[in-house]
Amino acid sequence: MADLSLATKVLLLASRVCGGLSVLSCICTALEATTDWRLGKDTFVTRIQVALQPPIAIYSVATIFGTSLAPDAWLSFGNDATCNAQAFTMLFSICSGVLLDMSLSLCYLLRIKHGWTEEALRKIEPYFHLFVWPFTLV
Repeated sequence: MADLSLATKVLLLASRVCGGLSVLSCICTALEATTDWRLGKDTFVTRIQVALQPPIAIYSVATIFGTSLAPDAWLSFGNDATCNAQAFTMLFSICSGVLLDMSLSLCYLLRIKHGWTEEALRKIEPYFHLFVWPFTLV
């Protein structure tokens, strides 16, 4: 393994710090949505945003590990199996995050452009989840 420059090491560490901050923001968003739910102010959009937090948090945790799970990298302790596991979790979280974002965008489109009510959106909510999670695993 070649020696890395100071700038490269700083960039590797900075991405890990950003991953940690992202995990904190996921926790705060989930706590805020939970508070809305307890107060009876939850909406379809809130529930989709809550569903979006675990994939983002998983990706962020994988970012914190960075190249640590890869073999022969700077500050690494991993092997091929841990590298493959990290790649799977990152790919899974990216795909599910994009699809949940698409669901959220479709929700806004139906609500704003076509005037759908909260009740109508609640009826189609299960279909969003039935589409996102199996499609992500495939």
